[in-house]
Amino acid sequence: APAPLAPAPAPAPLAYFLPVDGGVGRACRGSSTTDNSQSHYSLVAGVGSVEECERRCMDKAGCVGIEFSSGGRCELWTRLGGIGASVPMSGYICQRFVDPAAATTTTAAATGAPGAGSYAPV
Repeated sequence: APAPLAPAPAPAPLAYFLPVDGGVGRACRGSSTTDNSQSHYSLVAGVGSVEECERRCMDKAGCVGIEFSSGGRCELWTRLGGIGASVPMSGYICQRFVDPAAATTTTAAATGAPGAGSYAPV
């Protein structure tokens, strides 16, 4: 009999990225629409997809959200107050990271979450 296939890697911890002001076409800002201090985020260049940017945020301690642009620019936001605002900017996506383990209402949101128990090609 052929050897069984190696088990798939364990899925990443259940996590959610929620759009800020609609998410698509938005660039993240700090306390106001004019607050774009570079101290609020770490820049990672050459990131191929918004999903990869999200994974990098989940792996970074203190990450509160991401800003991604189609040019491969991924900002991992670590501002203590989180992402407080956004501005319209074509080609950008701004999302808050919500870790259900740290949230108080997880059961309803976690049930039937997209991708739960399934694997997507990378």
